[in-house]
Amino acid sequence: EVAQEALEIDPGTGKAAYAEIYISQVNSWELCDDWDHAHLMSMVPDAIADQRPCHRGRDGKARTYPKLPGPIQALDRELLQEQRKNPVLFAVEREAKWADVVNPAFNRDDIAALWVDIDGKPVQPVEGGTIRHKAVMHIDPAFRHDDAAWAIGYSYRHDDNALWRTRVVRTAHLRPADFPGHRVQIETLMDKLIADINQFDVHLVTGDQHNGEAISQLLGQAVRDNTIPHSVRIEVFDQTAQSNAEVLDSFPEAITNRLIDCPYDHQLESELRFATITNGKVEAPETGFCTTDDSLDAVMIMNHHVRTSSWVHDQLSRTTRHATQGPADRDEAGDA
Repeated sequence: EVAQEALEIDPGTGKAAYAEIYISQVNSWELCDDWDHAHLMSMVPDAIADQRPCHRGRDGKARTYPKLPGPIQALDRELLQEQRKNPVLFAVEREAKWADVVNPAFNRDDIAALWVDIDGKPVQPVEGGTIRHKAVMHIDPAFRHDDAAWAIGYSYRHDDNALWRTRVVRTAHLRPADFPGHRVQIETLMDKLIADINQFDVHLVTGDQHNGEAISQLLGQAVRDNTIPHSVRIEVFDQTAQSNAEVLDSFPEAITNRLIDCPYDHQLESELRFATITNGKVEAPETGFCTTDDSLDAVMIMNHHVRTSSWVHDQLSRTTRHATQGPADRDEAGDA
């Protein structure tokens, strides 16, 4: 609030509304850059020293700062340890950066890295055509109060020795405010979901347990009616304490280790910046710039599915026997 007052302009005069307030944002240690010649610097201009005896030294000139044995504060080992211990608090207290929320779930640098691929280039959206990977879609369905959001992605790696990465190919949401009566139309939602299932070769679709059962049934019928050329498994994702913990472990692991790539999405960025962790679950704040987390939920749960499948793939690849498809396969495996 004080910073906003310092920046406020009086509309009548065009001058600062609070001219006595000066605002400056600098790193704490930068205020001490001139420590080694502080004793040569005047504390006030000579004109002020002439008017106020308290600012004059014995020589009658403006007083200087005392000679210092070292900087009052420096970006040294101790301060770097403080940054490593709590980077969010350090950014506020030492780097003069504004905090979006008091206890953010994700680091800003990690969020910024989300939009950059492994080669350091901006992640490009997939336009037209299908992808060469079996993709997973998660839907966070809502119709009246919250956004209806969904995310699509798949896991991949550059070679056998590389770590599995998550590639997000679609993040989308529908806002009730954009529809008549402030209610998302189910027909519009179904049409968009079917189009994405078709385009991105989605083989697994999961939906939140809230409205998930109804959406699953409607989407299953829509898949049959639209003759999707590949099989699509549709499930309801039960959000239990255990599954929430698994999702919460999986996404920070991917984002902090730069193992997830996503085309830039302003809505998702806002939800990431303002998300908090409460009772072991990522949540949106009740007030402020962004009070939704629907797109974030969709991306996090989708990421959980694709990273789980990649882990299973690795486990199976280390065994001499692989998963079988039916009784006949099992008989052959037993005979072998």
